[in-house]
Amino acid sequence: MASTKKPKERLRPTRAQTRSRLLKAAGEVFAERGYDRASLDDVAAAAGLTKGAVYSSFASKDELFYALMRERIGERLALVANAVTRPATVGDITRDAGSSLAELISSQTDWHMLFIEFWARAVRDPGLRDEFARERRSARGLITRFLEELAVEAEVDLPAPAEQLAIAVLALSNGIAIEHLADPDTVDPAIFGVILGLLLDGLLVPTTSLTDRAHPEV
Repeated sequence: MASTKKPKERLRPTRAQTRSRLLKAAGEVFAERGYDRASLDDVAAAAGLTKGAVYSSFASKDELFYALMRERIGERLALVANAVTRPATVGDITRDAGSSLAELISSQTDWHMLFIEFWARAVRDPGLRDEFARERRSARGLITRFLEELAVEAEVDLPAPAEQLAIAVLALSNGIAIEHLADPDTVDPAIFGVILGLLLDGLLVPTTSLTDRAHPEV
């Protein structure tokens, strides 16, 4: 008697799964070939998908890169946020966040090289630069909110606008990553945590201390 079982239908990946596979493949392909030499066909092949699947999630190679950039930045901010949500001192937070970010700097040198390559391309192209600047503002916005939340949690006043401080934190992270790329034998990315700790120690001044400074006892 012939089997009445129907053959299993091949399950297509969900949109979220497709996007995740494409981002993973894009990171690998861009790092291996460089941004300019890599193509969406390369990314689709590396992900085991069709080029049509790429265009169903991303309109262009630039858009795919921006999504990858947001994902990598999100990873870093998630590490910091995780450190902040645990009961700890500012010193504990900066040490844990710094060591985690230092590990990413060491393990994702390909990402930093790709970022530098794209940055050099973007600042020379007015149209691309505008979009790139918007993405950087978005990244700074995430750090700004983190600093504001940290200040509220610590019940302190920031001595400068959080937006300006976010620029400094982002520049510190990128600068140390670049120095590590150029001289990995002597530049320890863990210094990020040390400098971040010193920076936050100076920034997170208790409100009472600020009041005392404004109205010293006589």
